[in-house]
Amino acid sequence: MKVGAGEISLELSCKADPALYDLPLTLSTQVPADWKECAATQGAGASTVPVRDGVVQYDALPNGGTITFKKAG
Repeated sequence: MKVGAGEISLELSCKADPALYDLPLTLSTQVPADWKECAATQGAGASTVPVRDGVVQYDALPNGGTITFKKAG
C-alpha cells in the first residue's frame, strides 16, 4: 500500500486459479477522516465511492492492477 497526499494505492493479489475465481471481491479500506467520497480506479474501471465513518467499501478484481483512491469530496 502506498499513501500520498490525497491518494492511496494498493494491489490485490490471489493465487487461486483465475478460471475458477473471476468475480470481484468486496473490500473495505480506511481512508483519512476528512474524505467524504473518493474516485476509485482499477484498470479501465472507475467510479465515485462514498466514504462512511472513514471507510470506503468497493469491489476489486484480484490481480486486476493497482487500485487507486483519490479524494473527491
